[in-house]
Amino acid sequence: MKIYLKTSLVLSSILFLSTGCSNTQNNASTEPSTEVTSQDTSEKDNLKEDTFLYENENLGFSFNLPSIVSDKVTFEEESINIEDETINRVYVNYQGEENESIIIMLEEMSISYWDKMQQEEGPKPIELGKSNDRVVVIYPLQSNPYEQGTNDFEIINKFEEQSSCIFETFKFL
Repeated sequence: MKIYLKTSLVLSSILFLSTGCSNTQNNASTEPSTEVTSQDTSEKDNLKEDTFLYENENLGFSFNLPSIVSDKVTFEEESINIEDETINRVYVNYQGEENESIIIMLEEMSISYWDKMQQEEGPKPIELGKSNDRVVVIYPLQSNPYEQGTNDFEIINKFEEQSSCIFETFKFL
């Protein structure tokens, strides 16, 4: 089922251009925190109250997620090899009342592989940030995986509405 969910996320998320924010950990090397980088505007102060920090020391980046999902998400990491390139993935999994769904997926790869990926046909993930030699991209949720009228459906809709915080707060450590 996880393979189906991961495949569905990759295919569906390519079309959707917004993302969300959350904090639960599944990996011992991933240190969650509720701290938000100090910000100098009242809008950013509101962001601090409505989000929580996900920090991944192993991969060297952090971002904020909407607090609406903070107590219902877990993070899962995996590394895959494609054409002698290591791609590190982070899945943000939402635990609904009846099932679990991946709500966003991030990939961390070399800049050279990202450049090659952009030359290929078809939809691409969204770039979150570049360092000197690495790039992090995001595959946001394309559509709400929960049935309309359920509490989970409403939570995921709010998550999507507030997901710009991921782009606004993403940074390399």
